Amino acid sequence: MIIGILMLAVIASVPDTLRIRFIGNAAFELADGSTTLLMDFPYESGLFGLNTYDLADVTPTGPVVSVITHGHADHFDRELFLQQGWKIVGPDEVSIHLPRERVIPLADTVSVGSFRIVRYETPHADMELADMEHYAYLVLWGRRRLYFSGDTDDPSNVLAMSDLDLAFVTPWLSCAVAAVGGQIQSEGVILHHHFEGMDERVCLEPTILSQGEVLTLEPASK
Repeated sequence: MIIGILMLAVIASVPDTLRIRFIGNAAFELADGSTTLLMDFPYESGLFGLNTYDLADVTPTGPVVSVITHGHADHFDRELFLQQGWKIVGPDEVSIHLPRERVIPLADTVSVGSFRIVRYETPHADMELADMEHYAYLVLWGRRRLYFSGDTDDPSNVLAMSDLDLAFVTPWLSCAVAAVGGQIQSEGVILHHHFEGMDERVCLEPTILSQGEVLTLEPASK
């Protein structure tokens, strides 16, 4: 499956283009020229054999907010975050150790520039970490709907979503959805947290992006 540029009519209240760049692992840069969201970034480069990256290559513009699903180091690196001037939205287990002026309180819905971030409490895939604070997020940009699963393997939340433009999921969540005979109601399903050699655990024929690959969305008219 190949996802190209989705072009629909422009809504005046939303910037002209949303640029989505795959940084690595579960990290994506969402930039509309006014505000930047960094999903599950910064993380510890190369941890567990996942994607390495050069922090110097990540140069977000405007107000920048890291949006973190949970506190594992392959999703959030506290020391790297503190070296930046960014703010953060994420679990209390992550933000409690950060300067208060850097933390945007995590409500059910948080507005950042043209984005609205809706949180959903979901379980981490590892049963030994069942008590870990973990969220999936629905990111709204105008009428565009982007879903970010984090590490959960519980398909109930993503299956409750409808009219998604893009869903960013793990291999194990894709297979959990397939195991119950479900389908993700999305124009595109993007795989993240993909280890080399894991193809046998990938279901639903998602798109696998190369590091640095960019997707572009324009505002939806309805």
